[in-house]
Amino acid sequence: MGILNSTSRRERKFVGLATRSEALGIFLGALLEEWGHQISDTPAPSALLLAEEGCIAGKGWAEVLRIGSTDNEERNTFVFPLSLERLWRTLEAYFFKPSRCHLRINLDLNVKLKVRNRAVTATLINLSDLGCRIHLPFELIKEEEMLLQLRLRNRTVLLQSKVSYVSSNHEVNGSQIGLQFQRIAPEIGQQVRDFIIIDYLSRVRKKIPGWVFSEGLTFFSLSPGVLGALREDI
Repeated sequence: MGILNSTSRRERKFVGLATRSEALGIFLGALLEEWGHQISDTPAPSALLLAEEGCIAGKGWAEVLRIGSTDNEERNTFVFPLSLERLWRTLEAYFFKPSRCHLRINLDLNVKLKVRNRAVTATLINLSDLGCRIHLPFELIKEEEMLLQLRLRNRTVLLQSKVSYVSSNHEVNGSQIGLQFQRIAPEIGQQVRDFIIIDYLSRVRKKIPGWVFSEGLTFFSLSPGVLGALREDI
C-alpha cells in the first residue's frame, strides 16, 4: 500500500508509534490525538506506524513512516527537526482522499463580520490559512463577500472573504458557512498558520508533563513567532 492510498473520512484513523525517546513518543501521541487520530499499540490492516530510526517496525502495519536524523530522499522518511505542517499533510494524504493540504483546527470562538453593510457576530468553527467555517443565525449566498475580523493572539487582522458553500441546519437555528480568504498577504498567512500551531501545542502542553513538552519541542522545526508565543505562555 502506498502512502497516498486513502481510506474514507468516516473510518477510524489508527496510528502506531515506535520511538527511542520517551518524550517524543508521548508528545507525538498527544499531538496526533488532537489531530483526531487514535494511537494503536498493535498492527492493523489500515494502521500507519511512525517509527523512529533504530526502532524495529514489526509486521502487520499497513505502512511505515520513518523519522530520524538521516537525510533521505525517500518519500516515507522524515528528518529531524520535524515540520508539523508536513507531518499533518502526510497523515492527511494517507488516510483521506481527497486530502486537505493545509493544517486546520477546530475552534469555538466569537468573531465579527461586516456583511451586507452591517456588523454581525458569528461563531468560528474551524480555521486554516486558506479560509474558515463559521456558524451564522441566517443564510448567506455563494460568492457573497464580507470582511472577517480575526484576533490572532496580540493582533487583530481584517480578512476579505468570500462564501464558498452554505449548509443549513435547522436543528441549531442557522447555517454553517465556508469562507475562502481573498488576497491574503503572505505575512498574514504565516500569522494564521502560527496561530493554529500555537493553539495545537497549547492543547498538547495541557495533556503531558512539563519536561516532556519541553524535550518534545526540540524534535520540531518551529517559527520564531510560535516559539516566542510559547515562551510568553510559560
